[in-house]
Amino acid sequence: MVARKLANISQYLAELTPYRNCPYQVFWADHYKIERIVELFVMAASDLVIRIYQPGEARLSCQRKS
Repeated sequence: MVARKLANISQYLAELTPYRNCPYQVFWADHYKIERIVELFVMAASDLVIRIYQPGEARLSCQRKS
C-alpha cells in the first residue's frame, strides 16, 4: 500500500507540473481539474501517514544509524 500511495503522489505531482508557471487564464480554465488533483494528493498523503503510524504496525525509522 505504501508503494502504491507514493506512486500516486508522484503521479499527482507530475500532473500538476504543467501548471507551475502557466498563465492565469490557463489555470482558471482548468481550476476544477487542478483542485481535484490537489485533493487527491492530500488524501493520498494523509492515507500514507495514517498507514505508516498505525499502532502495532512497522514504522519508518527517522533515526540515523551510526
